[in-house]
Amino acid sequence: MVRISCLVLVLMTFPTTALAAGGSSDNPPDQIWALIVGTLVPLVTYIINKFAPWTKESVKATVLLIASAVVGGLAQAITSGDVGFNKKTLSFITAAIFAAFSAHHGVWKPSGISRHLRGVQDTTKMAPPV
Repeated sequence: MVRISCLVLVLMTFPTTALAAGGSSDNPPDQIWALIVGTLVPLVTYIINKFAPWTKESVKATVLLIASAVVGGLAQAITSGDVGFNKKTLSFITAAIFAAFSAHHGVWKPSGISRHLRGVQDTTKMAPPV
């Protein structure tokens, strides 16, 4: 499942660049920026979770969801220059959320970066209590 989400994330970028401006574009389309910042959002939320540790995973997932939605909306506002909730904004937010969760499960979690940034202790190396 993890490898499939990474594959889908990578494959999403190819049609987006090919379809931009009728198939010929020198600059990456705006949607790529939502995918890029969405991929980086989990790194920030790991640090937030380190300084404000929540016990439930559902709260951590909600923080990731909200942060990626905000970043997706900001990416849309910066790239298009207008602020408003329309189909384009919704597509940016959806792309950022998808990229954030795909990157978390497909890149950052398997590589161990999520555990390192959150400061999670490795309980397997701890001495048993006396």
